[in-house]
Amino acid sequence: MIPCQPPAGHTGTMTAPLFDRRLLRQRRTRAVTTRDGHDFLIGEAAIRLAERVGEARRHFAMAVELGSRTGVLARHLPMQTIGRLVQTDLSHAMVAAAG
Repeated sequence: MIPCQPPAGHTGTMTAPLFDRRLLRQRRTRAVTTRDGHDFLIGEAAIRLAERVGEARRHFAMAVELGSRTGVLARHLPMQTIGRLVQTDLSHAMVAAAG
């Protein structure tokens, strides 16, 4: 954490954000149009994670995917083991591409 100046009247300790979310959102939005062939590592990780979820001998009532990008993990997950999948991403364009 990076210390920063607290606003007037604030008595607690404050820290600056570690990541520039606005910049990250811009980069992820730009990546929607250029992702073909460049997200192979994400795809491979999604396949491997989905295999492990499928091997778990239990049902998950809910799963949350933070930073879902274009929904590649959801396309590989064995949905019979997951009741509800919630996908989120900083970029609205990424969420729209996930369908």
